[in-house]
Amino acid sequence: MAAEDGFFLAILAFMGIFIVFMFLFAIVMYFFMAFGLYRMAENQNIELSWLAFIPIAQYYLLGVLVQSRLTGGMREGIPWILVSLLAANFLLGIIAGVMPLIGFLALPISLASVGFTIYASFHLYKKYSEQYVVLFVFTIVTLGMLAPIFVFFIRNNMPLEEEAAA
Repeated sequence: MAAEDGFFLAILAFMGIFIVFMFLFAIVMYFFMAFGLYRMAENQNIELSWLAFIPIAQYYLLGVLVQSRLTGGMREGIPWILVSLLAANFLLGIIAGVMPLIGFLALPISLASVGFTIYASFHLYKKYSEQYVVLFVFTIVTLGMLAPIFVFFIRNNMPLEEEAAA
């Protein structure tokens, strides 16, 4: 075996280990988010708390949890906006894999999806934690990777206030 072959195999092994690690990390983050949202929904007596364990539907539950903090049309629409954007983002991502030109359509949908998810996360943190600014800043800095952990940590907190945001 040549030295190049050994180097190539080492790179492949590293990539394989990295992919397995990232897959396991994603599963752990999914369960943190699911159990956190489930507990919050149960504490609020929301009938659809089981949606926390369905990947895209859990964002509907996130929208329901923050509805009381929002005003106007956003109050009624946020659960469906989150689910619609995430579902469209998922489908366009699959289609873009086959037809790359569709990727241009996926970018604005993806940005809107991230924006609305961050918006909902901010209101969730503000509803359940006095340190919502710290949670929100670390969510932004880590590109959302710590959000499931934060949701899990504040899952047992009772809402601080129920009035709509100004």
